[in-house]
Amino acid sequence: MEPVICPKCGSSYGPEVKFCPADGTPLTNQAPLHRHCQTCGTEYPEGVNFCPADGGRIEISIAGGSPFAQKDIEEVCRNGYDFEIGGILRESAALLHKRYWFFFGVFVVWFVIERGLGSLPVVGNHAGLIISPLLLGGLISMFLAASTGKEPHFSLLFSQFSPKFIPLVVANILIIIITIIPVAFTAFFGLGILLKASYVTQDVLSPLYDFFHRYDKGGFADFVNGPAGSLLFDMEWLNILLLFALSFFVALVVVTCVTFVNILIVDRMNNPIEAIRKSNSLAHKQTKKIMSLITIMVLLNLVAVIPLGLGLLYTVPLTFAVFVTLYVKAVGVKTVYE
Repeated sequence: MEPVICPKCGSSYGPEVKFCPADGTPLTNQAPLHRHCQTCGTEYPEGVNFCPADGGRIEISIAGGSPFAQKDIEEVCRNGYDFEIGGILRESAALLHKRYWFFFGVFVVWFVIERGLGSLPVVGNHAGLIISPLLLGGLISMFLAASTGKEPHFSLLFSQFSPKFIPLVVANILIIIITIIPVAFTAFFGLGILLKASYVTQDVLSPLYDFFHRYDKGGFADFVNGPAGSLLFDMEWLNILLLFALSFFVALVVVTCVTFVNILIVDRMNNPIEAIRKSNSLAHKQTKKIMSLITIMVLLNLVAVIPLGLGLLYTVPLTFAVFVTLYVKAVGVKTVYE
């Protein structure tokens, strides 16, 4: 038998459940259910678990409602949500592959505009600080449209210049500030601690090093006095590695908290402070998974740089698709795209 789905929160239960345990909504006399692809929204009969067209997972929802309908963020923050990292990556790749050459052309235009702004004398950096968030919002709106099964139009790239101008610019300035401050503090504070630790370590290891250098004439002395030994006793490389790891972790925590800020502003909000607060609440429900997902995407983009940066032509659009897909999975889409 098909499960019953709460029309208020979207939770799924067995057919024997009469009231939603989360919010008390009656589950009897429910409208028929339909099974749809998470990625493209196409409906399929019972027994189909993955979309034959794009590989998206099949979800069950109440007939008559949009499979991508918005959910109340406060309720999502209270009740939580769940996702599989592998599932998000598969759905995002399917979403991108379906319209890859369109997004390829859009990102080429985006890159040319960004480079052109950066090359402007005197005002280049200031212009980029204002225009870049608006183009970022346009890219997000394209992926939101695609995620609901609509055909994204090139004009969406410039769709945020009027309605979301101030919220997007202010939000991105705030994101830069709240990211740089803790990372910079960690870097300088951590550098002082690691330098102190380095001096202590050198004080401990120096007598041992001197002993092997002066008295031992065996193979171990050759090792200690050779390049490998120098690397072992010279702790600066380890200090740099630890400092980088610490700074990366702090940046990862901050970026996790602001993961949904720009998407929230594009889709449903005009207050950047409120968007940051909601994003933090949503991220808090799945902190470990979102941090893992961000780390995976950072590593993929780093690897993509190796072949002369050409891999970024795929991984950068994929990164947008991943976090838009995650957003839609968590709270749905409010904006109606034609």
